[in-house]
Amino acid sequence: MRVMLVEDEAMNVLLMKKILRHIGYDDVHAFSSGEKALAAYPSLLPDVVLMDIQLAGAMDGIETTVSLKQILDRPVIYTTGYGDLETRERAARSGASAFLLKPISQDLLREAMSAAQPSSS
Repeated sequence: MRVMLVEDEAMNVLLMKKILRHIGYDDVHAFSSGEKALAAYPSLLPDVVLMDIQLAGAMDGIETTVSLKQILDRPVIYTTGYGDLETRERAARSGASAFLLKPISQDLLREAMSAAQPSSS
């Protein structure tokens, strides 16, 4: 499964890639801004997107998700340190598959990734 990771903190990118490798996902492509993710999305065609909400650049993760879903509707899992009600409501309206608070639990990420995979039946 091809994973697009949109995260602007280098240490979080390294940690997420390590966790993803550990749970069986090696095809991970990281982008530090919504703008870079949007530019790469049509050619990358990820199976799932892991999206931070607070990003460098003009767009936050929720705005980026809305734009990505207009191009190709793939599952988006939010990974964020912001769990306030307003953020959760905005995230829910954007059509995300899951909302995980940082620090990310390996088990919760595994569950969210598994749920985001299309069934093979």
